[in-house]
Amino acid sequence: SWLIKTDTNGNIEWLQSYAQESLNSGWALIQMPDGGFLIAGEQFVNQKELDGMLMKTDSIGNLQWSRTFGGDKKDRFIAMKQDPDGEIIIMGWTESFGAGTYTWLLGIDSKVLK
Repeated sequence: SWLIKTDTNGNIEWLQSYAQESLNSGWALIQMPDGGFLIAGEQFVNQKELDGMLMKTDSIGNLQWSRTFGGDKKDRFIAMKQDPDGEIIIMGWTESFGAGTYTWLLGIDSKVLK
């Protein structure tokens, strides 16, 4: 996956590639108070398992950390929002927990994401 920052005219200011052994897709992005970015999406762990993924970068897109959430089936994060108190709400879906496909909500205090 790629993260590209452009100016208001669409000129590339910087770009970063996040090549890993498994396929990653980012579906949502927010800028953090430190100027870095939080990206929510998915990461294929193997042929059967897809986990919800969070990636944190610094202000020029350098990866600071990456973490997956999920079980032994398919899980994906698709949307994200930060509330005025700094909590980040992440929405997605899960097949790992329950008896079908369910909406998945995750709340994280942004202070723990540093």
